[in-house]
Amino acid sequence: MIYGVFFSISVMVSGFLLFGGIISALVSLSLVGLWLGMEMNFLGAVAIMAGLSVEETESVIKYFIIQVVGSSILILAIMMLISACLMLLTESLILLSLMVKLGVFPFHFWIPSVMATLSWMGCFVVSVFQKIVPIWMMSSMSISSSLSFMVEVCAGITGLLGCLGGLSMLHFRVLLSYSSLIHLGFMVILCMVNISLFMVYLLIYSILNMGLMMGLWSTSTYSFLDIMNFSSRTQEQQLFWVSLYLFSLAGVPPLTGCFLKMLFLNSCWVMFPLGCVILVLSSMVSLFFYIGFFLCLTVPLSQSAFLKSSNGTLWGVLGTMSVVLNLVLGYMMFISVGLM
Repeated sequence: MIYGVFFSISVMVSGFLLFGGIISALVSLSLVGLWLGMEMNFLGAVAIMAGLSVEETESVIKYFIIQVVGSSILILAIMMLISACLMLLTESLILLSLMVKLGVFPFHFWIPSVMATLSWMGCFVVSVFQKIVPIWMMSSMSISSSLSFMVEVCAGITGLLGCLGGLSMLHFRVLLSYSSLIHLGFMVILCMVNISLFMVYLLIYSILNMGLMMGLWSTSTYSFLDIMNFSSRTQEQQLFWVSLYLFSLAGVPPLTGCFLKMLFLNSCWVMFPLGCVILVLSSMVSLFFYIGFFLCLTVPLSQSAFLKSSNGTLWGVLGTMSVVLNLVLGYMMFISVGLM
């Protein structure tokens, strides 16, 4: 009982720090206040990511070290900015610190390593919540043309490494970490064009990511080997509908994720054509390992009656949510912008 009370209080405090840090950073009027909000958010994320296993603890330590390095560079750049010295170097250091925190190339290496052994909740925090404040800060900067081209190239390479890294992965948490790198490239370029469109992209991406991770968590699926060992057809059928999220994240029309790609191209093509080409090609390559996941499900399902499940119902909660978020929502979005 004492442990349960302590656990509940710790979750409440961690959630307060996580969301309170994001809100305080977004409404802050100074760089120091933004930095303090970012650090509150970081501490809340570390508390949520912490687990009981040695592997989770190791991932949290890696994440902690990387974020401390990024925060140290950022506070150094803020002090230089306050003293108004070496402005070009200061701008470069701020961008460098944000790229470290986000995991943009050449600092992408820590994201797969950290997410590989985290819980699904920890993976969701790293792939969604920890992107908000650094990208918000990046969008608020007046980046020079030379540095914006550098950011465009780094974002494109990040997406390229994400699609190539996921080709040989059998573990879904690592696979989703590389998928997160691809979408990180999209969001970094989009934030330099329009912060409102970035928020729309992040909101839809977070909904799709949450549905996918909930589906994998509810069926205790962590790798392709877990699918092969399924003893229940119900699990396979649930995961079949969950696989729609993967096609949506890859941008297959007319799913919701395709709307995100079209939103990105329509907004960023004029200013960042090189980054658009690289990232769209990366998204197309990522479809290869998403199709592998889908085929891994359909082969065992073809051996049974697909329209029957052990409890006599086809539509479970996961299947219904998947169809609504990927098909219905995507169709409504295309209609809302006059594309259908």
